Amino acid sequence: MVQTMPSAFARVLLFLSSYFPLLVILTITQGSTGHPHFAAITLGLAAIGIVGSWLYFQLARRLAAVTITPSAVRAWRSTDWFAYLSGYALPLLNLVPGDEIKTLGVGILLTLFLLLSVRLNLFHINPLLAIARYQLTEIDLTQEVCLLIYRTRPRPGISQRVVQLGDRLYLEIP
Repeated sequence: MVQTMPSAFARVLLFLSSYFPLLVILTITQGSTGHPHFAAITLGLAAIGIVGSWLYFQLARRLAAVTITPSAVRAWRSTDWFAYLSGYALPLLNLVPGDEIKTLGVGILLTLFLLLSVRLNLFHINPLLAIARYQLTEIDLTQEVCLLIYRTRPRPGISQRVVQLGDRLYLEIP
């Protein structure tokens, strides 16, 4: 039996690491406009994203590796880029102290981004993975679409050693 790690947890970490730059921007802008609690929350989420992802990958490398052979490799959709960048409009909302309704709205919007990213696997653009020289793509394995975090570009019919991070989520092991 293949040992896996929790899929939802891995996807939340991918979301937080994907939006790490945005969370840092929100921390700076909200801290300077008199929202120390909101700034502390966004800074905490940013820290969880970067440290949590690193720790998660380190733990994942200890899992038993398996070999997969994708039957197809899918290119990420150009709409993913727009969806990712739309999140960066959040700092432009310019929250002001005492405007709890607007702050609540931004919180709801961030939660919506999180839920959509996790449910729809919108992780193709991730600056922290790119800095660590990883990329993420969709692959077809035995008639199901999976996500692969890789350094060596996958090709149809060519096997790769991976660990399974969760349901339909794999990390390439060099």
